[in-house]
Amino acid sequence: MTKIPTSKAVRVERHFGDRQILCYAQRPANLVQLFAETISRAPLALAIVDERQRLSYRELDLLADTVAARLPGPPRVVNLEPQSVADIFDSIRACAAALGVPDRATAVVLRLEQRIAAVRAAVAAAPRRRCIVLEWI
Repeated sequence: MTKIPTSKAVRVERHFGDRQILCYAQRPANLVQLFAETISRAPLALAIVDERQRLSYRELDLLADTVAARLPGPPRVVNLEPQSVADIFDSIRACAAALGVPDRATAVVLRLEQRIAAVRAAVAAAPRRRCIVLEWI
């Protein structure tokens, strides 16, 4: 049986019947903070396991630093929680710019815009059914 942590940073919840799930008492502000907290709490815990290798959180952090040092320009934070299609396109452009391949983003965004336009054209003349949508918040 897995030992349940007693830290105030983590709480145990029961989900899916008797299954115990570890949850953060206070959610980290972002992925970078979550990763940093995990490294400080359990640096030797396995972060990645596949058929070729196993990496601890400490090893993954060192690898990420090595890769980041090779990227062009200073580090940038890219929002990967888009709220609209335009935000998705902005995320694609920002990731490509951070990787030093902005032309590839231009091509990808253009293809996506063309596909969206084709779908809009195909359904433009289609009859629209009446419906009611309720949203519970």
